[in-house]
Amino acid sequence: MPQPPFGSAHPHPTRSIRLPACQPLIQGALRAAQRGCSGAAICLVALAAGCDIGNFGDLGEKLLDPDVQGLDVPGERWLEGAHYDLSIQADEQGQRFAVARNEASELAIIDFQNQTHCRTGVVARYGAEAIIAPSRPALVPLLVPVGDNAFALGFSDFNCAQSAFSVPASGLPGTALKGLPDGSGTALLVRTPEQGLILVDPWAQTTRKLAESVRSGDPLEAFGHFLWVDRGVIAISDSKLEPIAYFGQAVTEISVSPEDAELAYIEASPDGSRGGTLFTVTATGSDAPREMAADACNVRYLSVGGRRQLSYLSPCADRRLVLEDRAADSIRVIDVNVAGSPAIRNVEGESFMTYVTTEDVNIASGTLWLVKGQGEAIAIAENAPVPQVTTTLGGGLLTLVDLASNGGRLMEWNDDALTELARDVVEIDPVGRLKNDLTLLGNYDGVTGDLLRLKPDRSTEVLARGVPKRAANDDAFLANFDGTTGELMLLDRTDGSSESLATGVARGSFIFAQQFSAIMMLSGRDDETHTSTLHMRLLDTKREFVVHDGVTEAREVAFPSPGILYNVVVGDDAGVWFSKTL
Repeated sequence: MPQPPFGSAHPHPTRSIRLPACQPLIQGALRAAQRGCSGAAICLVALAAGCDIGNFGDLGEKLLDPDVQGLDVPGERWLEGAHYDLSIQADEQGQRFAVARNEASELAIIDFQNQTHCRTGVVARYGAEAIIAPSRPALVPLLVPVGDNAFALGFSDFNCAQSAFSVPASGLPGTALKGLPDGSGTALLVRTPEQGLILVDPWAQTTRKLAESVRSGDPLEAFGHFLWVDRGVIAISDSKLEPIAYFGQAVTEISVSPEDAELAYIEASPDGSRGGTLFTVTATGSDAPREMAADACNVRYLSVGGRRQLSYLSPCADRRLVLEDRAADSIRVIDVNVAGSPAIRNVEGESFMTYVTTEDVNIASGTLWLVKGQGEAIAIAENAPVPQVTTTLGGGLLTLVDLASNGGRLMEWNDDALTELARDVVEIDPVGRLKNDLTLLGNYDGVTGDLLRLKPDRSTEVLARGVPKRAANDDAFLANFDGTTGELMLLDRTDGSSESLATGVARGSFIFAQQFSAIMMLSGRDDETHTSTLHMRLLDTKREFVVHDGVTEAREVAFPSPGILYNVVVGDDAGVWFSKTL
């Protein structure tokens, strides 16, 4: 049952934002969503103290408010005690709740509207969003520990009333299927501890077995059908998960082509060799499989010059690259000793295929080849990885060669000439483009490098130093990085200059707000407590607000009023707090 109203100095409705914490209790941090929201109900963003930022589904429509002048800091504490793994969820009526776990991993559910909270028991994880069925209460999926490395999937409503119904599971449910003909009409795809699949209706409290043992990514969904491989046999079902076809045996590879409504698969060879027999079949399973090649591997579909190609290696031991035109039913042999699969790029309406050949299958780099349209293969560079190629606006091809721990040499192939542009490059376009210019992370020393601007004349300009890999989020990036934290910089894309915002900022611990023109950040990281200070800076007025110390995660929320919901985990202020915009 809900507990008495939680401590709140101002009982105003709130909206939500998050900064996830880096510790074992957390499911994983949310990645930065693009600015602007989709869907009218709520707009959410997540920040992490040293964690990557992840997407949160069902984002509301863009609610950018240019009139925001400040933030009520520190705001009001909604729930006492250290909490982690903060999320925002909605029930069947769209009412919003904050959900988090405490240090004992007990789940707390905060009712925004009624300003109450309740707790379920201990959970290992919980679902990122509630599941809903017509005329049924919304349920939060719970993964409950039941023994050594053993879990059960349970369910709770938003009053923390936990269902007596549970099923053994290896993780939280995947797809929720709606409009089913029986039970509540809604059921969940759940992976069993034996890696099988079952369909679970938590309201009707029923289960239906689908498969005994499937691959890690199963089931796949396309063309209104589902596909999985159960003990080496491909199963295709309709949208209600009723099987309509089975084919193949000892299947080792599958590639699906949405454009052709076709799938290709390989059955393992009886002698245990790497290659097997390649078949194609309609993706709906409406015809018999057709044998395409023996001793094949690395199958995938490609589009070359607007025509669909089935790509594979055959004989597999020779790594002989074959392209089969699906419309003309013709075969083209490209090369032998091909490492991996080819890459396709389109430049000004012309298709470029690149691939790498190596003398030894265990070698990670070799000769980079280019095929223009139906032309012959041209050798571009040696010691190239498999394959890392992008295009320039001038129609050239960029690739890295001579890769080492500190990156490689960036080469451009254009007009049949190969030119070196930069050395020790580890990332291309790490902060996106400046006007039409590429950006690079070069001069890398194994920890940090220089953020470079590649100009049209192919010269480079240093924009910032001490930049680590994966350091950017939109117009913000880290510089002067010491291996743990760095200086947060705001990039001006008009001229490439940058402004310092804060120091002591970890990767993934900054994000732009979606409802107002601001950036939120966690800075001054305390390595002992793994906490930081939460800041918000309004970009238009450059006003900065220090929200609170001892923070591990926070969320921007839009309902019932704009603001930031955040966790403080140390000191007398430990708890879930809300700070609204002014």
